[in-house]
Amino acid sequence: MKKGLYYIDCITNLHVGSGDINYNIIDKEVEKDPITENPVIHASGVKGALRDWAKKRLSDDEKVSKIFGAPCTTDASETSGTQSYFNAQIICRPMRACGTAASIKVTTLDALRNFVNTTAAFGFDVGLTLEDLGNDNFVFDNCDFLVSGEGILSVEGEKVKTITNNNGVVQKIKAVIGDDFAIVKSFSDYDLPVIARNNLQMKSGGLWYEQYVPYGSRFYIIILSESNEIEAIPEKEEVIQIGGNSSIGYGYCKFVECQKGE
Repeated sequence: MKKGLYYIDCITNLHVGSGDINYNIIDKEVEKDPITENPVIHASGVKGALRDWAKKRLSDDEKVSKIFGAPCTTDASETSGTQSYFNAQIICRPMRACGTAASIKVTTLDALRNFVNTTAAFGFDVGLTLEDLGNDNFVFDNCDFLVSGEGILSVEGEKVKTITNNNGVVQKIKAVIGDDFAIVKSFSDYDLPVIARNNLQMKSGGLWYEQYVPYGSRFYIIILSESNEIEAIPEKEEVIQIGGNSSIGYGYCKFVECQKGE
């Protein structure tokens, strides 16, 4: 069996709706992991987006059905394809900063540990270990954010502290994040952005609120294949749309191959 680890980089804001009914001020929230409450793209959403992309690019319905499974009909249920998809879990998302940059990518120790645990379970070596992510290497000392380098004075208006206990750990995390980064105790301490939108079909009272994952965020996903290769994955330069609101420029992402194996 072939296996692949990919990053999903958000080129634009992303909204993959939860579909849940809620009574909060936010009318449409994004999908979240039920345990961590971090943003997540469910496997079915990734698979559906890749199927739509493959149907346009491959022009071979038989091959698309082989990879993703034949869609259900009135006579038969959907058949499984050669590839299996896991939920795409978040690694980092940008937050506002003050200093040498207007924003910085922010992660959490829990998100990184989840990344290490999940990838290790499938035999991937991402260069990080749980020992690297031990609490002793990341002491907050009355600040809300730890930052990987000099020049950032605050994040989301809160105090920051430079990570001093390096031992190569900062560079390992940078290799995963792709840039300078900050660490916060929990993503849930800082809400995702919300935008007010107007339903033009309503004469009045059409204002509603939608939550989104900001552009610059990074997710990871594991894909398994029963065939010789993992197929129907966009090249690094190609953009694919995931989730809703494509007409207003939401959900455009790039897949970045991290590792492959057997």
